[in-house]
Amino acid sequence: MSKYLRLFRLRSRADLEMDQELEAHVQLCIDDLVRQGRSVAEATGEARARFGDYESSRRQLHRSARQRDAAVYSRDRFGAILADARGAVQQLRRARTFTVLAIATLALGIGVATMMFTLVERILLRPLPFPQAERLVMLTGRDSLQQPVETVSAADWLDWQRESRTLATTALHIRGQRMSIALGGSAVRANGQTVTADFFRVLGARFLLGRSFDAEEVQRRDAVVVVSESFWRRQLGANQHVGMALRIDGVPRTVIGVVQSEDIYPEGTDLWLPRALGREGSRANINFLAIARLRPGATEASAAADLSRIARAISAADPRALYSHGVGVAGLQATLVGTAANSLRLLMGAVLLVMLIVCANVATATLGRGASRGVEMAIRASIGAGKARLVQQLLIEHLLLAAAGGVLGVAVAAAGLKTILHFWGAEIPRAADVRMDAGVLVFALGISLVVGVLAGIVPALVGSRVSLRELLSSGGRTATAGRNTAGAVLVGAEVAMAILLLVGAALLIRSFRVLIARDLGFDRRVVTAEIALSGGRYDTLPERRTAYWDAASAAVRSIPGVTAVGIGNWVPLGFAGHSFVEIEGHDVANAGAGYRAVTEGYFDALGIPLLQGRGFTARDDAHSARVAVVNHAMAQRDWPGESPIGKRVRANSMEFNPDGSPAPWLEVVGVVADVRHWGLNGDVEAELYSASRQVSRWTHTMTMLVRGSTPGNQLLPGVRARLASIDPEIPADVGTMEDRLRAQLAPRVLTLTLLTGFAGIALLLASLGVYGVLSHAVVRRQRELAVRAALGAMPRQLVAEVVGWAARILVPGAVLGLVGAWLLTRLMAAQLVEVVPADPWSYAGALMVLGVVAALAVVVPATRAARLDPARTLQAP
Repeated sequence: MSKYLRLFRLRSRADLEMDQELEAHVQLCIDDLVRQGRSVAEATGEARARFGDYESSRRQLHRSARQRDAAVYSRDRFGAILADARGAVQQLRRARTFTVLAIATLALGIGVATMMFTLVERILLRPLPFPQAERLVMLTGRDSLQQPVETVSAADWLDWQRESRTLATTALHIRGQRMSIALGGSAVRANGQTVTADFFRVLGARFLLGRSFDAEEVQRRDAVVVVSESFWRRQLGANQHVGMALRIDGVPRTVIGVVQSEDIYPEGTDLWLPRALGREGSRANINFLAIARLRPGATEASAAADLSRIARAISAADPRALYSHGVGVAGLQATLVGTAANSLRLLMGAVLLVMLIVCANVATATLGRGASRGVEMAIRASIGAGKARLVQQLLIEHLLLAAAGGVLGVAVAAAGLKTILHFWGAEIPRAADVRMDAGVLVFALGISLVVGVLAGIVPALVGSRVSLRELLSSGGRTATAGRNTAGAVLVGAEVAMAILLLVGAALLIRSFRVLIARDLGFDRRVVTAEIALSGGRYDTLPERRTAYWDAASAAVRSIPGVTAVGIGNWVPLGFAGHSFVEIEGHDVANAGAGYRAVTEGYFDALGIPLLQGRGFTARDDAHSARVAVVNHAMAQRDWPGESPIGKRVRANSMEFNPDGSPAPWLEVVGVVADVRHWGLNGDVEAELYSASRQVSRWTHTMTMLVRGSTPGNQLLPGVRARLASIDPEIPADVGTMEDRLRAQLAPRVLTLTLLTGFAGIALLLASLGVYGVLSHAVVRRQRELAVRAALGAMPRQLVAEVVGWAARILVPGAVLGLVGAWLLTRLMAAQLVEVVPADPWSYAGALMVLGVVAALAVVVPATRAARLDPARTLQAP
């Protein structure tokens, strides 16, 4: 505003001066004519006539004068800024310690802010790479309780596709599968998806080579495959000619297209196989994930209403359609990001607090230099520098510091991102898109300017209030008013924000400790080997699959140190099936249970105790009566107060018959202990175990569990070798249950690590602020302390004085921080496990940590005050 007022004043003065010159010129002409004998009126008219178009000339001259003055003003302003910048550089070079610390602090703050911005922008804000990605949605089913069911049945989806008025296109795919690919004399495992014909058309995916699936070839069940760019480069040598042959799960297929890396969906997929659909299958067979592209003008709400109308008609016509009580529609990007969005928002809020602490810290450090800068400011003010010029100089200093901090901050951000992607990249959604680009650099530049202004505005305003008279009266020891108050307020704010972050970190730590202390119900030290049997040798001959699993179990069991081997189609900490169950003699609507087909050694391998009855044996095969084992939770739920042994149960949706006849009855022969199948985050659920020898449909892809007397990692080489000896063309994904648990906890560990790191930074900066303010106060008031010491004050009294100063900063800041934590940590409730946001232990722990660090920050200034020599201090100039 002052700039515009300044320019306005310049224009008014230039116009006035120009008008005076013009009038003087005309008046001289009038005077000459009067001396020649003309009357005043005649002379005035003649003078005006000789001048020509007076008003036009006046406007032109005004314009020229303004341009000249503006150029002079700009040159002067630029010169002043340049002079202040040179002066700022000289000042910063003289105060090297301050400069280095300030730049390091700013680099840390700008670096973490840029790092988090990159993650948020790439994961949350940046649209998916597909055209009109905002129209891409995911469709989910609803059960009778209107609970969302992620997967849908092909029969329901075909009805949605045919009758919908809001979907432009839609497609199905089956959740990621591990597939075996034979390459020459070896075989590898890769991530595959089975998709319907329109899958890539729904997405609008771009192809590097070749094409998408054709509806007719899919219907003909042609053996074709589409591969990802990374798989094409990694395994196929970037062959420029499509049409190459691959043997996938024992079936020869022709590669018809290569999808470019940016358009891979779902993330991490290597292969897409086509899937032909008809109206076969039960509506309870929900094995598919549905995606769709909305018609122009359609919204998620209108599509949900449209599809739910169709679903309700299906449910009314077919009572067996258990998951057709509605349809959920959600944006594909929001679905992909999932719960990571909450963590990113939490961390971005934490970074904002860290940035404010950084600004306050640098401002406090600058105020601490006030004693030395005050003399300079006072002298400049005495020789004519106005407050605006003094503010300008101090702001330029901080902008230069922020610019240097910004450059280093970009390097800090790059290193931080590299570390995060290295350790947690596999668990971060859209991690492949996370990279620094020009937009991130623009953000870093912008945040550097903002931080420079925020860090410099308070010292600039305080420093501009310089008083030469006060300087002279104090003998040069102080030159500004209110400096300590401003510094104390800033440090108090730092303490408040540090407390807020400490409480948040303490809540997450407490929650994590609760989580890892939970009992999974099984031994997590076992080795896992996921294997898929397919192709001509195994697809149509269940007995060959059984023979393979028997041979593999025997081979692995012979490894020295192995004590138990079991196999299951779905094992803990992985995907699992869920079945509607029917309890004989009970009429329980929509009763369900987890479903697993397992071998006889499954419970021993996982260390799951048998509570009643017996487990499975090799005699529970296709020729014997169907049997089942249930867990304790299911026994308590479905047979309360009685033994479930001998009772019968049906797994209607997992053992359905294609002809529509009821699923077979299974006799319960045993009860085992409960297991947290979904991991530490999940609750115990009712589970039904079926003997895999009696349900061959679930024996294509299974996971072997190997328990030994030695750590699992030591068994890995032996397990790989023994499995390869059974069938070299069948690769296995070999790992440990510990690896699975570590991967499951990784997102929580990442959030905890970052928030704890931010809290540590905040605590460190706040403690430095406390130290700086107290040190400055002791220096500024050392003559007062010396007088008190000379009058008999004991060292402990001087120490108490300094501690009192610290308390006046720390206590209000801590109280404000606790109140803020009580209000804001409620937003973290979804990320806490068995810990409430107002957990008193977390608050007490945060206060204790702050107290210890603050005490360390007070020690040096207090000691300095206690050791003051009154005589030397009072004699000092």
